[in-house]
Amino acid sequence: MNHFPFSQNLKRFVSAVSLIAAVTAFGAVGPDANVHRDGTNVVVRFTGRLQSSRAANGPFSSVAGARSPFLVEAARSTNKFWRSVLTDVRSIAAGDGFSMAIRNDGTLWTWGANNYGQLGLGHTNYSVEPAQVGTDTNWRTVSVGAGAYHALAIRDDGSLWAWGDNRFGQLGLGHTNGVTVPTQVGTETIWESVSAGWLETFALRTDGTLWAWGDNRHGQLGLESTNAVPVALPVQLGSDSDWKSIAASRGMFQPGQDSFLIFAHCLGLKENGTLWAWGNNQRGQLGLETYAEAAPFGVWQPTRVGTATNWQTIASGGYHSVALRQDGEMWVWGANHGDQLGMNLPSQHGDYRETNQPVVLGAVKNWRILAAGGHFSMAIRSDGSLWAWGDSRG
Repeated sequence: MNHFPFSQNLKRFVSAVSLIAAVTAFGAVGPDANVHRDGTNVVVRFTGRLQSSRAANGPFSSVAGARSPFLVEAARSTNKFWRSVLTDVRSIAAGDGFSMAIRNDGTLWTWGANNYGQLGLGHTNYSVEPAQVGTDTNWRTVSVGAGAYHALAIRDDGSLWAWGDNRFGQLGLGHTNGVTVPTQVGTETIWESVSAGWLETFALRTDGTLWAWGDNRHGQLGLESTNAVPVALPVQLGSDSDWKSIAASRGMFQPGQDSFLIFAHCLGLKENGTLWAWGNNQRGQLGLETYAEAAPFGVWQPTRVGTATNWQTIASGGYHSVALRQDGEMWVWGANHGDQLGMNLPSQHGDYRETNQPVVLGAVKNWRILAAGGHFSMAIRSDGSLWAWGDSRG
C-alpha cells in the first residue's frame, strides 16, 4: 500500500463523501468529514487535517491505499485547518477541487476552485466557504458528479443550466466560450438528470432519451464516431427511449500529451435492468471481455455488458467501473493497479492487474450506493456505514 502525507487531498476525499451524500442524503461518517441526517435535513460538516498512519488499525491506516473495502472511521486529529458547514442539503455534487449543493429551500451553493468560473458566481475567485449562486429558489438537482471545471443543474421546471469551462462545448450552449453564471441549455424543459464527465456531458430527458455533448475526440460520447470539433449542442444517442440512469467517468490526466481523455468512458442503465458501456476500453473498463489495444482504443456506441437484467446502480471511475445488482451485490471491473476494485488480481494484459469483465466483490449483499474516483471507490451499505478502498491520490 502507498502511505504518504495527504492533507492536500482533503478536498478530493471530501468530494467523494459529498458525492455519495448527494445521491443518498443518507448517514455516514468519515475521517474529519461527516455527513449525517438530522430529521429530514442533511448536515455536511468538514473539519480537521487528514494524516497518514502506518498503524495497522489506526484511523488512517488504510486511507492512503486500501486493497479491500474498509469501514471509514471518525478521525481523531485535533490539528484543524479548515471548516465548512452547510445545512439543510438535499443534493450535492463534486468536481475537480470544487463542490456544489442545493438546500431544501431550493437555493444553490458552491465552493472551492473557480479558475474557470465553475462556481457560477460571476467571477473566477475561489471560495473557501459555500456561497449562494444568484437568488433563485427553484433549483431541483445538481449533476451526478460535476465535470473537471464545469457544472450543471436542473430547475424545478425541468430546464437545464450550465456554467464554467466550455473549451470543448461541454456546456451545450452551441459555442465554446466559458460562462461564469448559470446559463440555460436550449429551451427544453423536460430534463430529468445530468451527469458531467471530465470534458463531456450526458443527460436524460423525461421521455427516456439519452443526450450527449462536449469532447468526442475519442468517441466517448457514444455517437458512433469521433470528432475533433467539439459537439457544442446536445445530440441524441440513438433512438431508444428506455434509459434510466447514466454515469460518466472523470477521465484520466496524461501529463505531456495533447489529449488527456484517453481513458474517458461512460456507463448507462436501461429500464429493463440491462447495463451498457461505451468509450475508452484500454483497461477493460467497459466490461465487454475485451481490451482496445489500438486506436481508437474503445467502443464508439452504447454496447451491452453481459446478459444480466438485474443491474441497479452504476459508477464510473478513472478507468474502472463499479455497479450494484438489485440484490445488493457489488460487481467491479477495469483497472486495479491502485486496488480500486477492492480485490487481489493476478497480473494480466501485460503487467497490469485488471479484469475486462464484471467480477463480484465478496459475498456481501447489502450495498446500496456507489461512488468512484480516479483510483478509488466508495460505497454505503444498507446499515448506513460508509466504506472506501483504493488509492486516495486520485
